[in-house]
Amino acid sequence: VEAPLLEVGLAGRFDATNIVTPLVSAITSIGFDHQQHLGSTLGAIAFEKAGIIKPGVPVVMAPLPVEADEVVRQVAAERGARVVRADEGARMAARMEDGRAIVEIATPAHHYHPVALGLRGEHQVENALVAIRLLEEANAAGLAVTPGAIESGLAGTVWPGRLELIELPGGRRLLLDAAHNADGAAALARYLSRWHPERPPLVFAAMRDKDVPAILRSLLPVVGPVVTTAPSSRRAADPDTLAEEVRALDP
Repeated sequence: VEAPLLEVGLAGRFDATNIVTPLVSAITSIGFDHQQHLGSTLGAIAFEKAGIIKPGVPVVMAPLPVEADEVVRQVAAERGARVVRADEGARMAARMEDGRAIVEIATPAHHYHPVALGLRGEHQVENALVAIRLLEEANAAGLAVTPGAIESGLAGTVWPGRLELIELPGGRRLLLDAAHNADGAAALARYLSRWHPERPPLVFAAMRDKDVPAILRSLLPVVGPVVTTAPSSRRAADPDTLAEEVRALDP
């Protein structure tokens, strides 16, 4: 392929993607997930994620909690990697329309025309800014990416299972989302609260190693009836156990 974008499988420090030396790296939001592998503090998790930073390779960084920010910056300094804060020197205006953000972004390199993001949810505004700064750095490193291509990419991105709205026969709609930690569930809850105040039914499944109470605490106040189920995986949590947790949190 002409230009691969490699996503880390888990954390970063011991991930297989480290066999590649990239043009530029990026670290997006850092929250609590996979604590059994990554550590119980944001600083510890940030240290694992900062493992993708390569000597002399710039790293684009989303706005992070202070504890995580300090760790990433320290690792970058030790490796001589220039840190590009996604929001530094950038101006952004955004408004929401039918669950999608229409954004106009100006970075030190370019002023981008207003574009309706292909992905739903307010949290995608920050992600779009990270993507823009990442592509600008790649362009500066020799991979030709035009501003028009960036705008087209923001508008045309498709990501199945991430606030994916599917139109069904009879005017019904199904919203699919893979929120599997507290931060993801909070983002989904904000979306549902604003765009689906009717509190739609929730069909819910999770893996046994997930923080199910934290996820449910965000979702239960913004949904109606809950149906618990399980995917065909040995890691799946038992639906009856999930139902008990739902009842315990919201009888």
